Amino acid sequence: MLAAGAPIADNRPLGGRLIRGLARHGYALDRNLAFERRGAQIHVDRLPQLVAELVASKVDVIVTSGYLAPLAAKQGTILPVVTIFAGDPVGTGLVGNLARPGGSLTGISDMSAEVTPKWLELLKEFAPSLRRVAVLWNADDDGMTLRFRATEAGARSLGVSVQAIGRARAQRFRRGVRGNESRLAGRDSHGHRLAHHSPLPFEQPTLFRFVLNLKSVKSIGFEGPASLLTRADEMIE
Repeated sequence: MLAAGAPIADNRPLGGRLIRGLARHGYALDRNLAFERRGAQIHVDRLPQLVAELVASKVDVIVTSGYLAPLAAKQGTILPVVTIFAGDPVGTGLVGNLARPGGSLTGISDMSAEVTPKWLELLKEFAPSLRRVAVLWNADDDGMTLRFRATEAGARSLGVSVQAIGRARAQRFRRGVRGNESRLAGRDSHGHRLAHHSPLPFEQPTLFRFVLNLKSVKSIGFEGPASLLTRADEMIE
């Protein structure tokens, strides 16, 4: 398991869901399944060395997330690589074609560039006076860059400006909101889906669910228009 940030732990959403997904296929930790974990702790220049360590440890497959980790794995090994939250893998050059990725890289495209404008529309409905939105952005990450450009384009059509928050400020921001992220939204199925992949075409989402955590929404000062509440697929009290 390779990450550009902290190593993927069993008690984190991705690690836990991957374990549960693999269990459905007959794999159990400490019986016929073992993990080697590496994390670059945001020092992405370390990723090639971490890939080399995983190869030397004789793992069978490398699981990654984001864009930079699978890029390093693709460049550093011919082992199977399965990735999640990679944005548009064709747009970033990770693969040439979703249906026929070639090489040994596959995974799930989160279609974030296409979905981001919709997120902005929802924010605007919640807060009609919205004028400026902060976006976490690492300019060295092509996946994040595509997502940022899509955010800018969507914001312009709504009369909203976008303020980029760079890597150093993003770390401070993440520490401040980490406790709220899991309550506001979740991507529960993605970790399970990783367990199904082998050398296959890149998978794209076919179902998008709109989930509202009413307690969290109200805690940050929003009530939400009734029209928006009726469109939610699920509301968490």
